[in-house]
Amino acid sequence: MVSTVTGLTTTGTNVFRSKVYNLDPTQLPCLVVNTNQDVVLDVVMHPPRTQKRELAISVQAVAGASTGIDNVIDKIAEEVEIAVAGNLSLNGTATGLTLHATDISYQSEGDRPYGIAELTYLCRYAVLENEPGG
Repeated sequence: MVSTVTGLTTTGTNVFRSKVYNLDPTQLPCLVVNTNQDVVLDVVMHPPRTQKRELAISVQAVAGASTGIDNVIDKIAEEVEIAVAGNLSLNGTATGLTLHATDISYQSEGDRPYGIAELTYLCRYAVLENEPGG
């Protein structure tokens, strides 16, 4: 997912893979990509079993500005959706990728407001139980 959303017009190469990341204001606007829950949907019963999985992937669009935060995070979210729509198999590693939800929030650190649009994608893939890394 990181390579899919790197190089977008608004965020460029400011794309980070991390669950916890302290962002410097000079790195904004940016994207932060996290993997969240990985659910086993069903299993073929003959060993080694094939597991069909669904991984939640979060792409957070983070922007800081004194005015127009809404417009900036909306633009970044649009760019992310277009980029992901062009790579729904994540370079052949997934059997499907669907936008599940977009949540928008606003926060402030001192006098620096920033907005976050979190796009959650559900990524479907299959692995053998004895080769979970594929």
